[in-house]
Amino acid sequence: MKIAHLIPPSWNSNYDLGDYRFALAHWIKVDKTSYTTPMKKGDSYMIMDNGAFEGELLTDDELLKAAEQIGADELVLPDVPGDPKATLSASYKAYKKFGKYRTMFVPHGQSLEEWIECVDAWVSKVNEAPSTSQSGYHTIGISPLRYLDGGYKHTKEMIVHVIGLDMPIHLLGLADMSYFTSELLPNLTEWDIRGIDTSYAFALGARGILLQPDSPKVNLGDVKQYNVLSTNQRRLVALNIAILNSWIADGAVDPRGLPDMVIRKTASNWVLYYQRQFERLEMVMRICGISGTYIIRDDFVKPYTEGDPFDKDIDWIISI
Repeated sequence: MKIAHLIPPSWNSNYDLGDYRFALAHWIKVDKTSYTTPMKKGDSYMIMDNGAFEGELLTDDELLKAAEQIGADELVLPDVPGDPKATLSASYKAYKKFGKYRTMFVPHGQSLEEWIECVDAWVSKVNEAPSTSQSGYHTIGISPLRYLDGGYKHTKEMIVHVIGLDMPIHLLGLADMSYFTSELLPNLTEWDIRGIDTSYAFALGARGILLQPDSPKVNLGDVKQYNVLSTNQRRLVALNIAILNSWIADGAVDPRGLPDMVIRKTASNWVLYYQRQFERLEMVMRICGISGTYIIRDDFVKPYTEGDPFDKDIDWIISI
């Protein structure tokens, strides 16, 4: 599965953006230069969102203009969170105008059953109509349904349903890391999910929080609040991105903790002597912006909690 990291415009050129790009249309509109230049660097596949989730939905013409500026390969069709009928209407209207691009449809509903009816109605509609989207390529974007209490817990069932429709699947955001790492991550390869976009790694790092399998969701919010970040915050963002990339590449979270080589490899961006034979792990952790108390055992790092079976073995515990 591919991943696209969402990074605010002021830092977009500083980080690994992932396997492909996921551009936000309203960011293009507000900050054309500093945002679009790093996004367009290289030949990565470019998806452009429509701004609906952030309450910044652009008009069809504005979306087309932004797509041209960013060099998009695929556009997320207009959607109306929580309203399947309005979503179907807005998406189909735009679908007929976006023929130059591949498109992504984002189903909605106030229940899983309503969501399924919405996606099935869309598939029937595009299958019956003459193909206007490039190469007849139809992606289904699965949203965590944040307007429903615990809506993200339907994600597994939504994925299974769309697999039966034989269309590419993109996961729009990551609402709960515990659910993702325990319920989705182990199945992503088998399901052949095309990709995911998320700001999880950046939002936590910018607040000085190390990404963990049970890390709480922190909404990105107003991007202007990130105009100034400390060295530790900036480096922790890079480490969080590396951690999430490693989980997705491995298809699992190692129960022993975070491999020290993920930390050391990230530290190589800033220091020469990061390898095991040169530097102690706690020093490399500090370089990456990590703070707190951790257990180090068998080349793995795990946050310390009171009552841990190793809490009496002081040789394994460090505080940074």
